Amino acid sequence: MISVSLAEWAQQAHQTPPWLLGGLLPAEGLILVSGQQKRAAKSWFAMASAFAISAGQPFGPWEPPRKKKRAPAGVPVLYVQEEGTAYGMAKRALALTVGFGLKEPPKELWWMFRQRVRLDSPLWRANLLAEIKAVKPALVVLDSLTYLHSGDENTARDMVKIVDTLNILRAQGPAIMLVTHLDKTRGEDGRASLDAQIRGSNALAGAYDVHIALRRYSHKIPTITITILSRDAALQTGTVDWDYEGGK
Repeated sequence: MISVSLAEWAQQAHQTPPWLLGGLLPAEGLILVSGQQKRAAKSWFAMASAFAISAGQPFGPWEPPRKKKRAPAGVPVLYVQEEGTAYGMAKRALALTVGFGLKEPPKELWWMFRQRVRLDSPLWRANLLAEIKAVKPALVVLDSLTYLHSGDENTARDMVKIVDTLNILRAQGPAIMLVTHLDKTRGEDGRASLDAQIRGSNALAGAYDVHIALRRYSHKIPTITITILSRDAALQTGTVDWDYEGGK
């Protein structure tokens, strides 16, 4: 453990850019993305965010920061995908490439697909730290929690191990985005709090810095409601509707 003076630490921390995407994704901390399975477009949202950040492009109303008057530059993003098929993910990547007006997927978007990453494994913790050191990402996306551990999501002891790994990863500099599902019962109850709808132990609800809750309680509803909850009063908390199928 190494200590520094508060004045020195505060000066360094103050120089950190506050946003990866203004008003949506902070440049540091744990970002939790939750939503119903197969209905709330969590992976679409996470991939679109990764495309925007790595290509230096806006995502809907949210824009990457500008340096003076220069156009935003893309920054590295590491995306760990443990869900879906290779064909489906490639098709999604090509659709996003077209949607963002790019000729090819962003060169700063680094991809790990179905490598059986386990956040509760000391070996995989070391592997991810090495990958972060090599890529130097501004954001690490972990999609999705269900397939990223070998424990029991309902057991606090198992989830604390995962939260510990997340904190170790974020200490290396990048913001961490974790995609997770909802409880099958509470997740369909629109009266329940957004944090209470998260599947499993409440360890995640107690650990996040920003919770981006994607909610679509019926396939008949044309839009997905995005609610941004933040523990930092300086960050925005609000709700917007996302017509992801219509590209708005």
